[in-house]
Amino acid sequence: MADSVEQLLERQIPALRDLVDRGIMTTEEVQGLVDQRRHFEYRLQRRSPRKVDFIRYIEYEGKVDALRKIRKQRLRLLKNTVSDFAQTQHVFFIFERACRKFQADPDMWLQYIDFAAKEKAEKRLGTLFPRALQLHPRHTGLWVKAASWQYFEVSNASAARVLLQRALRLNPHAELLWREYFRLELHYVAKLGQRRVVLGIDKSEGSDAKDAAFLQGAVPKAVYLNALKINPAWGLGFRVGFLRICNEFDETQHVVAAILDSIAQDFKGDPEGWVVRATYHLGGPGGEDKQGEEEESEAGTSDEKQPNKRRRVAGPSEAGGGAFSEGELASVSVLEQGVASLPADPNMWAAYARVLRSFDTAATPRKQAEVRRRLEGVYERAATCLTPELFLDWAKLEPGGDVVPAAAPAAAAAAEESEAGTSDEKQPNKRRRVAGPSEAGGDAFSEGELASVSVLEQGVASLPADPNMWAAYARVLRSFDTAATPRKQAEVRRRLEGVYERAATCLTPELFLDWAKLEPGGDVVPAAAPAAAAAARVGGVARSEAVLCRGLKAHPNSHELWTALVELKHWSHVVAAATVPAKAGDDAGSEDESGGAAVEAEASVAAAQKAELTGVVEEALAACSASLSSALVTALFQPLVSRFASHKLFAAALAHCGRCRGGGGGALLDIPTQLCCQYLRWASSSLEQGAVAGAAKVHRIVTQRFGRSTPALLPFFAEYINVLRLSQAASDAAIRDAFESAVSCAQGSSGGDDAESDLGAVFSAYADFELASTGDVAKAEAVRWRLAVAARSD
Repeated sequence: MADSVEQLLERQIPALRDLVDRGIMTTEEVQGLVDQRRHFEYRLQRRSPRKVDFIRYIEYEGKVDALRKIRKQRLRLLKNTVSDFAQTQHVFFIFERACRKFQADPDMWLQYIDFAAKEKAEKRLGTLFPRALQLHPRHTGLWVKAASWQYFEVSNASAARVLLQRALRLNPHAELLWREYFRLELHYVAKLGQRRVVLGIDKSEGSDAKDAAFLQGAVPKAVYLNALKINPAWGLGFRVGFLRICNEFDETQHVVAAILDSIAQDFKGDPEGWVVRATYHLGGPGGEDKQGEEEESEAGTSDEKQPNKRRRVAGPSEAGGGAFSEGELASVSVLEQGVASLPADPNMWAAYARVLRSFDTAATPRKQAEVRRRLEGVYERAATCLTPELFLDWAKLEPGGDVVPAAAPAAAAAAEESEAGTSDEKQPNKRRRVAGPSEAGGDAFSEGELASVSVLEQGVASLPADPNMWAAYARVLRSFDTAATPRKQAEVRRRLEGVYERAATCLTPELFLDWAKLEPGGDVVPAAAPAAAAAARVGGVARSEAVLCRGLKAHPNSHELWTALVELKHWSHVVAAATVPAKAGDDAGSEDESGGAAVEAEASVAAAQKAELTGVVEEALAACSASLSSALVTALFQPLVSRFASHKLFAAALAHCGRCRGGGGGALLDIPTQLCCQYLRWASSSLEQGAVAGAAKVHRIVTQRFGRSTPALLPFFAEYINVLRLSQAASDAAIRDAFESAVSCAQGSSGGDDAESDLGAVFSAYADFELASTGDVAKAEAVRWRLAVAARSD
């Protein structure tokens, strides 16, 4: 090995000596360069060299060459000598060895090709591409890179075409190859067209029918049709990719027409196909070139010179009254054909509305009014097949000349008042506050809000059994500006209650929960506020309970409704218990009698409340026995154990968790651990005899169920260690066993700063315990040594 390394280094002596003679490097720098190369060569000469060693060697040589060029330029050395070529040849030599060693790695070949292209080594590239393609004929990127080099660098269009045709024979289902072949042919046609312009050859001069067809894109069209013939299952996205390529070139209208015709033929029943055809007139598939890029054509510019250029309509048009551009009118025409072909498809109508909303409504008030008028017409014609989402979009339309932005709440837009004194003639579509009582809703709502409610009423009449429609209705009502007046707040609540009552037979559990969050005092409870707390605040517990019970009759297995009902009971009990001592003191005579009466009353009320809450929990567990989960058990028992914690109650909760076998394995890991941790925290604070014994029992159950090396159990073992250390009856051996379990948990966690911190905290507490319990410094240092070893192994 040493002989071969030294032999390789000796070959570089002339180039290194030239660097010193020309003053580019000093003798010390050259000696350091030789040492580094020797280090890398030894790495490459070992029995199993790694790819990263070759990469680092190449990166180092690249930095050396960059430094050489900078110093040569600074010294103004214009003549090229042996050192100027030796550096590049040395990197080529490293790449050759790397590609021989890792022939199956296409990335290594690509890096070699990129470096050769950077150095403009045309002859070497001519041999590299065949070698790489022979080893990796399925790598489409190599074929594309080889064809691109032949076309753009060698200027050999025939060779590039042959390469891509050969690639497609080997990989007929590669989308990238078909698209790049299509782009190549378009580029070739554009190149010939530009050449004819430079030579001053007219399009019709000296051209027969075959030449004319070629210049109109007959070859790219053939490539596209052959791609669809070989791969008929390719969807709309494949065709859109070809349209995007056409947008990169001029005068591709004939090819675009062929692609759009194939989309129209193959996707007659797909709304997205109609959208692609419509939005192409707006600047490309999906309108990706943006409406703002639309400019007016210059005066005197002919259609022949710019056949694909979109322009503004100068005067009134029969189709759009001058408000829309020709591209937008063409889009509307395509979409009208789409809804005529698919009149009962809500997705088609939604696509139509989406394209209309994408038009540039900030241009002129006339265009804004036209967009709104067409949107209203679309929704009116599609009223029998609209989805709840489309009814919601319809409700977001302002009654004025604007279109509500998609992200803006409908009610917020409808809540603005029109300025006083503005006449209807000047602003016929402007929304205004109702001055007097209105037949639809008094003066509580604005006209825009009443219009939204009217649309939503049509929606629920059209979809009376769709819970999403009712949810959308309620969501819009909740978004109205309820902070305006008490009368409006009351009207919102009244309408919400009416919506929930009418939809009671088809409401989901989530909607029943929203219904329960309504305060009976006239406000709407914020979504983040607990339903029970809000209801208890104003004495609406019974009403909220009735709503939840109605929901449970319709959805008896709903975990969310049962959890909400238990929380409602719990908070109502907390509110009721706070008033018991005062009532008992008022009924008693003396101070001693009042104190005793208050204690007895509190105990009596607590016992009754515990029995009632336990009954609800047991009823919920029985109703959800088929779908019982540890998450539900924890949520149901949480209010109980927070007020009436006892060994018996925790044992019952853990017993119910033991029945949750549906998830199996680690699926139950987090939630039982949470219950056990809560149990141990209570045990460490109360230190009752039964609680401490129960904690030891829980420790045995958890370790048998999940093992000692489960990272999620670390909080549990930390609580268990606290219980044992506070207990006088716990032995040092039991505490050491708990520490060992915690160490196993910390070591089993995934890497990261948090895991390292947990491991350090456990070992530190373990060492402190050894030092405090035995006074033996050696044992504490042994624990710390284990921490150091574990950290090094990570």
